Amino acid sequence: KDETGITQEKIDEQMDLLTYDVFVFSALREGKVTSKLTEVEEVNKKATCPPDMKKPLKFDGKMFTVNNIDFLTDKSIVLSIQDFKKGKSNAAYPYIYKGLFMMHFTSQGELIKNYTVNVDQKDKKGFFNNSPLTTDMIPTSSSVYESQDKSKLNWIMHIVKAIDKESTSDWNYFGGTTTITTTYSPLYSIQYGKIDLQSQKAGDFKTLGEDENRKYYLFPSNNVLSTDQYLYFFSETTRGDKMLISRLNRD
Repeated sequence: KDETGITQEKIDEQMDLLTYDVFVFSALREGKVTSKLTEVEEVNKKATCPPDMKKPLKFDGKMFTVNNIDFLTDKSIVLSIQDFKKGKSNAAYPYIYKGLFMMHFTSQGELIKNYTVNVDQKDKKGFFNNSPLTTDMIPTSSSVYESQDKSKLNWIMHIVKAIDKESTSDWNYFGGTTTITTTYSPLYSIQYGKIDLQSQKAGDFKTLGEDENRKYYLFPSNNVLSTDQYLYFFSETTRGDKMLISRLNRD
């Protein structure tokens, strides 16, 4: 910025306008570099989706954010990316995040399958609090956990489900005035589904705690524990008066 007068924001805006044609995987082995190209056309050709979606999402080749990269036991690679677009003017949250793509590559960079799911949450703004922050302004993280027999993947999405509003008052004794400060915070939950690696099919997603009478949201930290057989998730109500421990069988 100091040298050219061009900010990173301006650079990002120009990059958002570009359309990309290929994914490039490069491997460094014994001092040599080999590359594998996967065209966007192949990414869409090998796309699939859960049964409750009418058709797979189509990747448009525009800019995206990388949410996670997982390496499986067989050394294959799972790349999770999320599509986004420019949102309304919001310095802290400039983008609106939409569909999520989870691409399964061999260790050599050859595309096996592209699993897609729609996570558009434009209608879920929070607890009717007119929050300027909406759930689709924050990207979804995605992870996979192998079953014990390595034939399935547990697909876990760490997703914003609501926006919490909190107001605090500060009394100024000298000026005789009260200052009210309002903050908005994202509340996370888990959506989970399974992928059969042999049939290359994804099942429908479910929401953690959806059968409970109360709304539970993940602890801000230390909310997931993984063992060989189970995944444990730790949630609580917004008041903090109830706790939910959920156990998911990895098989």
